Amino acid sequence: MGNCLSAKSKEPKFIMSKAKSKDMQKLYNIDKKLLGEGSYGKVFKATNKKDVSIAIAIKAIAKANLDQDDLEALENEV
Repeated sequence: MGNCLSAKSKEPKFIMSKAKSKDMQKLYNIDKKLLGEGSYGKVFKATNKKDVSIAIAIKAIAKANLDQDDLEALENEV
């Protein structure tokens, strides 16, 4: 689960995403250099494979080790 910015609108718009890592790797070139870390994951810069002028930040979250309370807190963060 995550958010991404819609590039088609004039104002930034967050879009809920439940894409898996493999899905994101098909669409984006993901930089291996870490941009930052948060409570729930790591953030990486990525560029769209079809249009390199579109750059986004991807937060990778390992949800397997989270309990129900953590999952709810994560949903609120998103």
